[in-house]
Amino acid sequence: MHRVWEVFKKVVHIIERIVFWPVVIYEIWTLYKLGRSLAGKVPINQYKWQVVAASGLIVLIIALSIRRYLYRMQRENLQMPDVCSITELEFRDAALSDLAAIVRLDRVLLGQKEVIPEKTFREWLQKNPSVFRLAVCDGDIVGYYSILPLKSDTLDKFIRGKIRERSFRANDIHTVGNMRKLKSLYIFTVIMVPNMGPIAGYRLLEDIARQLDSCRDNGGTVTDLYATAATRRGEEVLKKLRFRPIGDRPQKRKDRHQLYMKRIEPGLGFQSVLSRVSPDQV
Repeated sequence: MHRVWEVFKKVVHIIERIVFWPVVIYEIWTLYKLGRSLAGKVPINQYKWQVVAASGLIVLIIALSIRRYLYRMQRENLQMPDVCSITELEFRDAALSDLAAIVRLDRVLLGQKEVIPEKTFREWLQKNPSVFRLAVCDGDIVGYYSILPLKSDTLDKFIRGKIRERSFRANDIHTVGNMRKLKSLYIFTVIMVPNMGPIAGYRLLEDIARQLDSCRDNGGTVTDLYATAATRRGEEVLKKLRFRPIGDRPQKRKDRHQLYMKRIEPGLGFQSVLSRVSPDQV
């Protein structure tokens, strides 16, 4: 039965991809023709084009319904089983085989326009195996975060809003060995499946703080953290952690997101910063 369901979803997805944009174009064309006929510029039977426009609108509504249905199915597929408790939440570095699941999380929880191709993620991970860290519960990937050690010229362009994350290439990222020399890091993404609850989100932030403190303990000199938020909830969390907005307004940036920055003095641990917020605030 599961196999039949998977085949059905694939068929619906293929139909949606084939039908949606042609229907949109068809609807625009019919409405244009109807407008010209109503204006008297084209001697076309008015009633005929009203029927055509109405039928096109119906098909468009059906196509949109299919898109919404597929999106809902994707979200439902991310719902973890009830037996997955917070005590089973574990963290590990991502492998190349995990990248498809990461892209799927981005697509479902952030939207297609925020999705960066798996090929780009692969370049990042091959250059620096520590850039993606996963939250795993009962064998399922329920969240992840990414800390990018960007080279100074790339980070400067990004801070000024001249480039987007999808423009980052392997040559723009430092290797693991060079991370100790950096004073600035970019927190690319922090994402958790919603039904895991705020405790899981807080645990994810705790792991970020541990990784950053570990970098310092190994001789790192990181003091400046940069981050953007693709959701309103993400912005709220950054503000509670006392990140401050910097740079141009989102409308003037290539990525259309507000950039935030947090400076942490060398004597202050990242986990102490996290202690300023409670789990229910995440």
